[in-house]
Amino acid sequence: QEYNYILNLAGFFMISWLILALFYWTSFKNNSKGNFFIFIGRFLGFLGVSMGLSLHNAIAVTEGYLGRKSPFIRTPKFNINNNSSDWEDNKYVIKKITPLTYVEGGLLIYFMYTFKVAIDYNDFGMMPLLLFLIFGYGYVFLNSVIHVKKATKRK
Repeated sequence: QEYNYILNLAGFFMISWLILALFYWTSFKNNSKGNFFIFIGRFLGFLGVSMGLSLHNAIAVTEGYLGRKSPFIRTPKFNINNNSSDWEDNKYVIKKITPLTYVEGGLLIYFMYTFKVAIDYNDFGMMPLLLFLIFGYGYVFLNSVIHVKKATKRK
């Protein structure tokens, strides 16, 4: 009961998604003459994945603020110039699941549990946010695991 005000206020700020959607719709409409329904699907996917990458972004910002030099692994450069180039031994190929991936998996489970609790308590205000978080962290986590599995199978 004591947190209802805060949760209702947080739900109110989800209106900012509409402003963000308007901003991106203007660009999408002007550049690709796209269908509004195609835009909605892409925009919702964009929101979810960007939320799933928020942990990586927070770590990158913290490292930058602290002055720590680190590689940007999410966009590997394999330097493949011809068909005989070998990328499997490249330093950017991640061959084991990192602790960050486990944290992402933990957050995915946490948001899934929170969604179940919200259903149990008929608290529907935060469900859209939770669905985006589940989709985003699930997408990033599963792609990280699949990437590692593919890299280890090729050896």
